Amino acid sequence: MSMPTPEEMAKWPPPNYVNPDTRVPETLGVLIGGMSVMLFFVAGRIYTRMRLQVGFGVDDWIIFAGVLIVVGTSILGCVSVKYGTGYHIWDLKPEWSLNFNKISLAGTTLFNACVTFPKLSLCFTYLRLFISKGNKVFCYTLLVILLAWLISTCLVTALQCIPVEGYWDKSIVEARCINTSAFSVAAAAVNSATDFLIFWWPARSLSQIKLPLKQRLGLIFVFAVGSMVCVAGVLRMYHIHRLFKGYEIAYDGAIIWITAAIEWNLGIIFACLHSVKPILADVFPSVFGTSANNSFNITFSERSKRILQGGRRSSWFQTPLADNTATISRYKALSKPAPWGKDGFDDPQRAGTGDDLATLELPERAIRYTRRVTVNSRPVDGDEEAQLMEKEYRSKIKDWGL
Repeated sequence: MSMPTPEEMAKWPPPNYVNPDTRVPETLGVLIGGMSVMLFFVAGRIYTRMRLQVGFGVDDWIIFAGVLIVVGTSILGCVSVKYGTGYHIWDLKPEWSLNFNKISLAGTTLFNACVTFPKLSLCFTYLRLFISKGNKVFCYTLLVILLAWLISTCLVTALQCIPVEGYWDKSIVEARCINTSAFSVAAAAVNSATDFLIFWWPARSLSQIKLPLKQRLGLIFVFAVGSMVCVAGVLRMYHIHRLFKGYEIAYDGAIIWITAAIEWNLGIIFACLHSVKPILADVFPSVFGTSANNSFNITFSERSKRILQGGRRSSWFQTPLADNTATISRYKALSKPAPWGKDGFDDPQRAGTGDDLATLELPERAIRYTRRVTVNSRPVDGDEEAQLMEKEYRSKIKDWGL
């Protein structure tokens, strides 16, 4: 951080302790507003887990720990405006200096945990959702990198001056401090790089899935949130560099708090999006709903009834209904599909056999068409590929509320 020259200080206006020009409203608005929206998504995550009765996983507990740190750091940022954050240097009171520097050190140290915990949670989430070998290598490698980065940056940030009091007490002349500017920019660069890696990693797998336009818009929204996290990290890095080039540490420091709050709150929101998808699907079914979900809510007889009574054609080869054509409502004993079992799979013991159709009286000009399907099944014990497929299927049901 540079010091103002005597010529620059001579141009300063007199101190205004009554109604100064500050960035306090913007700082408090982003800190409190962002925290409120973040807590809403976390509450939705908890509600979904309890509603589906699937319990909490490792990624959930990590996100809960991150929420506690984020809430504490956000409160710390709100308190910091009482000691000069957002004020011009000429409006700062001398007695604010000590507490301002203490809060600055604490906030910078806690920031590393605020942005790392959501990414740690996402790594464990990806391990559940994507079972490929490449995904496992990526997630475990990134877990090691993130943990090493978290521990090292927290230690270096907290101990950047020896003794530690030398950071906020400038009267300790024998204090030895690192190059804070270079370290802060380097740490921000590494953080931004991991942001791009973790928040855009699912795009590799999801881009291969063919979805309707509206559901693709839902995915675009999800990755737009991840992109905003990355952009906030880059902006924070830029403003850190700019902060150390000037002397308005309190006024420009408010921008650091704002970009940091955007980054950690959106990081947690992104980590919660997959858990609150069932809620979003209820509120915005056309965007976040899936055709599979919709089909579960419609019984076989209802679908068939719509088709046979003049609804949409099931295929281009279906002819319009004649007056003497039978409808499904005239018959009560059609074969029924296998019910959806408690484990999420069809129950073959309760399925219809199809023999009841043999005695069905056909209307005039009707054509009887039968098709026999033979299904070969085998146990999954010892079949690694089948076990992996079953594991992936069950995890998706658990995580997405299918």
